[in-house]
Amino acid sequence: MKIKHKQKLFVWKCLNQALPSREAVHKRTGKGDIICKLCGENTKTMEHIFFHCKQAQMIWRMAPLQRDGLKEHIADFRRWWSMLMEVQTLKDGREHITLTVEILWQIWKARNEVEFKGKNRHPMEVIRKAIKDWEEYYQSQQIEYHMSISETEIAQDEEERVGEDDN
Repeated sequence: MKIKHKQKLFVWKCLNQALPSREAVHKRTGKGDIICKLCGENTKTMEHIFFHCKQAQMIWRMAPLQRDGLKEHIADFRRWWSMLMEVQTLKDGREHITLTVEILWQIWKARNEVEFKGKNRHPMEVIRKAIKDWEEYYQSQQIEYHMSISETEIAQDEEERVGEDDN
């Protein structure tokens, strides 16, 4: 996937249950509160953080992407991710996945701001930030891709000239 390295690591942690959610920390240490600071409900599992919390649900409702069939898998992050990966084959599927990762990342960052700074961002602000960062990264990847093609074409032209000089 064409996503930031820190987001690849983040997704890996999500898929391997290594994300330091309140529940995971409580299981490992026996310390800490497992109730969500944002909604005061449920244990703060990964699925709660990204799908069940009222804040996360509002963010997803405001998101510019919706895929039928994914909502029924939100009880299990790994299953949900597996279903998301099937989107790759659709038109603009990879872009959909990278934007989804950016939204997950921004949900995580917003929750950490509440946890550690006491700052609560509005769901629309979270979506705007996700879209902005996704667009910037996507554009930088396009520029990098076009620069790479240009460099390859220049190198090929030089090789052809050198080959002609040798003849």
